[in-house]
Amino acid sequence: MRYEAILGGLGALLLVAACGGAGPEAAASTETSTTAERTAGAERSAPPPETSAPPPVAHRPGDALENPLKTCGAGDSYQRIAAWECPDGSVPLGGDAAAGSRARRGSSRSHLSEPPTDIMNSHIVDIYDVPCPGGTETVYVCMYHCP
Repeated sequence: MRYEAILGGLGALLLVAACGGAGPEAAASTETSTTAERTAGAERSAPPPETSAPPPVAHRPGDALENPLKTCGAGDSYQRIAAWECPDGSVPLGGDAAAGSRARRGSSRSHLSEPPTDIMNSHIVDIYDVPCPGGTETVYVCMYHCP
C-alpha cells in the first residue's frame, strides 16, 4: 500500500507537470515567437520609410536670370546684395555695401525672354556671387527698376 501511495503521488506530480504547460524555456520561446509575429505584422503594415529628398526650392527674386532682384541703381544693388540672406539664415556680407560691390561677378543679357520693342526696357542683368556657408549663391540683379 505504501508503494501505491508513492506511485499515486508520483503519478499526480507527473500529471500536473505535463498539464501545467511547458517549462520556462518554452514559455520564453512562445513569448519570443509571439513578439516576432507582432513585429513582422507591424513591418507589413508600417508605411514605407521616408526618403531624404531635398525640400522643394522656394523661388525668390534674384534666383534666376529671368527672375532678377529688381533694384534702383548700383548703390541699391550693393546694399541688397550685402544684406542677402542665405538658406541657413546667415548674412555673409554683413550688410557691408562695399562687400556687396566686390561680390559682383559681371553682367549678362536682358532678363526679358522676348526682345523688348523699346530700348528703355532692354535691361542688362548684373551677376553677384554671395559666399553662403552651404556654397556660393549666384544672385541676378536688374538695377533699372526705379520708381
